[in-house]
Amino acid sequence: MKNLVLSVISLFALLLFMNSCDKDYNNIGSNLVGDNHYDYLKDENTTCIAYNQSTGNVQTSNLDINPLGIMTNPVFGNTTADFVSQVTLSTENPTFFESTLSGHKPINIKSVKLTVPYFCAITSYNSDGSKTYDLDSIYGDPASKMRLKIQENSTYLRSLDPTLNLQETQSYYNNEAITYGGQALNDSTDTSQNEAFFFDKAEVVTTTTETDGTTTTTRSAPSMNLSLNKAFFYNKIINAPSGKLLNNSVFRDYFRGLYFNIENIGQAGSMAMLNFKQAKIVISYYEDLESTASNGTVSLSRVLKTLNLTLTGNSISLQNFSDPATNYTTAISNRNTADGDSKLYIKGAQGSVSLLSLFGTEDLLTYDRTNDKIITGSNGIPDELDRMKRDKWLINEANLICYVDQDAMSSAGVYEPNRLFLFDVNNRRPIYDYYTDNSSSYLPKFNKFVYGGILEKNAAGKGVQYKFRLTNHLRNLINKDSTNIRLGLAVTESINSIGVVKLATPVISPIALTKIPAMSVANPLGTIIFGSNIPEGNLNYDKRLRLQIYYTKPK
Repeated sequence: MKNLVLSVISLFALLLFMNSCDKDYNNIGSNLVGDNHYDYLKDENTTCIAYNQSTGNVQTSNLDINPLGIMTNPVFGNTTADFVSQVTLSTENPTFFESTLSGHKPINIKSVKLTVPYFCAITSYNSDGSKTYDLDSIYGDPASKMRLKIQENSTYLRSLDPTLNLQETQSYYNNEAITYGGQALNDSTDTSQNEAFFFDKAEVVTTTTETDGTTTTTRSAPSMNLSLNKAFFYNKIINAPSGKLLNNSVFRDYFRGLYFNIENIGQAGSMAMLNFKQAKIVISYYEDLESTASNGTVSLSRVLKTLNLTLTGNSISLQNFSDPATNYTTAISNRNTADGDSKLYIKGAQGSVSLLSLFGTEDLLTYDRTNDKIITGSNGIPDELDRMKRDKWLINEANLICYVDQDAMSSAGVYEPNRLFLFDVNNRRPIYDYYTDNSSSYLPKFNKFVYGGILEKNAAGKGVQYKFRLTNHLRNLINKDSTNIRLGLAVTESINSIGVVKLATPVISPIALTKIPAMSVANPLGTIIFGSNIPEGNLNYDKRLRLQIYYTKPK
């Protein structure tokens, strides 16, 4: 199914590209098109230097998507992801009524339910009205068991950084020391909610019985659906000290949130990407209400009410990367920043990116655009690019081609990232082609498929290559003298989110790197692609990372 989707997307991309190429070329060539004054050429020898760069610990506060679980990866290493979040009152300053009439009953909590939706898709509609689902964004066997504890967080998660005079948002990192503890709040006798937790793809079926004995059955998409300790929430919420529920600012200091703690119980485990901002805690409770009849008689009625809490406050993805693979640590430690690396290890979360320089470093010449000639002397622009300007290259199409090292990625149980992200390191944003690409898909993860970065697979479902469009980026460099920025390659969880996060320890040299795409931190997967430093004659030379340029120039 996924290969079919990619085939359809590729076909649309090809048609869109053919149409756009015609428009771009006619626009650039103007009245010269077809008069035989131009040569149509292909270049794959433009210098491209790419090397590995470790990110170290990374900022993981307030991500749109957060991992939870355990992932074993023989190519890179193992990752355990916990999560901590503040809790928000949907209704500030709620009131709870306690009658003084004789015969009144105290407030009684019926249930406390936590729901966190999974990313999923319907695979079939069944004759009994039920649906069958397949989980998306789950890495590993969803049925593999882990221990899940949800406990009270004791660390206050600030919104503003006091060390910066409260002028900037507080940054938290994947290795933050968070204090939490106390009882496990998910203490149901159903062990699938705690001691043997797994990401269940079954439809959630809920049956309620009304006071008249009738029952109602509701069905909903798969989710983390947990019962939480009623006594804890009675004391924390219903019986809260005066003023502690006044507003969410006060409430978040009083009740500092929940900590989702995952532990290994001897199975492989699995990891899910979750949008905790859509999570909901529903406290259902019975309360006596007073009503006055026309004759002045006051009576009591027992009613069922609800209070909703959400996880929309400050949050941190707490990720522990352990047991790194030897090949990975060796590649990161022995990177070649001058000539580039032969293999690039691109890993999300606390991982690594690849840094790229186009056109080499030689700068002995300068293109004098006014007089249309090359003169001696450096100008901060690589000579390769100066020559393209002098020769008036008209860029029809430019792509960055990244081949997967299929042998290195062949280990059983290794998940390949569906998408990589090519970004502007200097300005910490996407390249220009990202912004000019309006292509979309019914699957949001495949939006901007002309800009690219989508994993292309073979018939066996294994990754072959990633491809990025840099056409407009190169046109700007040649025609508009735009700055030849440094580029970066990273894993991404969502192509639609372009925010950035900080590195705990910024990289100073040879290329300054202080921030990386936030969605690379959300996704713990990794891939190995062939680098730029592969000598001609090597068996993998044709799979080297390279810039592929289709261009036109005057004869």
